[in-house]
Amino acid sequence: ERYEIHHGVKIRDGALIAAAVLSDKYISDRFLPDKAIDILDEAAAKVEEVEGGYRLTTASGLAIEGDYVLRFMTSHPKDVPLSLIDVMAKYRGRIAPNFHLPLQSGSNAILKAMNRTYTRERFLEIASKLREKIPGIALSTDVIVGFPGESEEDFLDTLDILKKVKFDLVYAFIYSERAGTRAAEFENKIKKEIGSER
Repeated sequence: ERYEIHHGVKIRDGALIAAAVLSDKYISDRFLPDKAIDILDEAAAKVEEVEGGYRLTTASGLAIEGDYVLRFMTSHPKDVPLSLIDVMAKYRGRIAPNFHLPLQSGSNAILKAMNRTYTRERFLEIASKLREKIPGIALSTDVIVGFPGESEEDFLDTLDILKKVKFDLVYAFIYSERAGTRAAEFENKIKKEIGSER
């Protein structure tokens, strides 16, 4: 399904942003993911299908006509409780069936070195539930290859997840060193040509 969005409500880092339309007050993006789920549920419930499009009603009762579909832009895998997927499935048609879920690496060892707090197993659980609960969902991801210490086996673990999930879109990047980061101090650098080949 293709959605042409004229008005959007963004979710960033597991939190609902631009909530003025939904609650008529600013909502900080620094709250727990379960709070974001409640607000997403509330937001989707306020989108009504009407002739010629949708109507979004704010907390103060102001009705705004237009094409309203909520789109989940991206989420850190650690911020995706399975109940979020249930809400997306519940409001199919009001919440666009696409989800950007950054993988970074399919290797638990590399994820740990990257200071990610999720595992490949948890990532696969989330992706599997998204596919199961929201048939036809478009999934996209980010992958970094050539991270310091990445072995051929680590790289193959990443390929394994890409094959299992069958993403609709993959943003793939070669690791580039950034001064001041912990990774910049790692000694087991990967040769650029190996990163390019991967």
